[in-house]
Amino acid sequence: MRYALIILIAFTTSSVADEQEVTAVGSHIYGPDLSKNEGCGLAKKQAKIIAMEKVSGETMSSEERQTCTEQGSNSDCIYNRLMMTETEGRFISQEVINRTTKPTQLADHMKCTVTMRVSIDAGIGKPDPNFDFEPKLSQQVFVEGDRLNFTLNTTAPMYVAIFLWKPSPKNDVLKKIFPNKFDNDHFFANSGKVSIPKNVDQYAFQVSVDDIQSKKSFVAEHIKFIATKKKINFLSEYSHNKLQKKLMEIPRNMRRTKTRSYTISLR
Repeated sequence: MRYALIILIAFTTSSVADEQEVTAVGSHIYGPDLSKNEGCGLAKKQAKIIAMEKVSGETMSSEERQTCTEQGSNSDCIYNRLMMTETEGRFISQEVINRTTKPTQLADHMKCTVTMRVSIDAGIGKPDPNFDFEPKLSQQVFVEGDRLNFTLNTTAPMYVAIFLWKPSPKNDVLKKIFPNKFDNDHFFANSGKVSIPKNVDQYAFQVSVDDIQSKKSFVAEHIKFIATKKKINFLSEYSHNKLQKKLMEIPRNMRRTKTRSYTISLR
């Protein structure tokens, strides 16, 4: 399976985890192709995403929402978003406290709304509001062979690691694409805008698809950005669950994560 990287040329904080209980409401409109249980199951996933976003503070960007719209299969988007969200913390308990369904203005479509009480372990401590960054992709829609570049607007010095997830039924692996053997310097000493790759003449990230993806008209892929105050040696790949455990070892005031998504058009 090919991935998007193709060459073209010690903490001093409390160890007490921050377990939080939140109430979240998720909804989903479903048609005759889904059963009531399936439609409400997607509403439940939406509620879990919202609950984790309340605790982690990391919400879906407008670009990600646009990618979900372009992706076509809303259920795939919800599943993928939940998978990425679950790297931000651990669900301890969850309880559905209300579920309703009602007709919509669309013929043969119903709306299921689920209210949940969710307990989440978000990790050690509280986030540092002065340690933050905003990532941007060079574009949102690509065709195979396009170059993918990143721009980060940072508020403080930081180490940055970037992981790529190419969703498929058999792929739960996030691959590290930065730092890499062509650019192992992932410390940005000054706040402000930085580019990755730093030197596009040295190497580039090139969008590619695998055999499973090529059977679709378009696919969505996801990027996980991880910024830390101290150097962390990440492995070359993680499952979502193992990346969650790795991140939760790092106090929240020492890290910040963001997720961004893009679409590859195969038409």
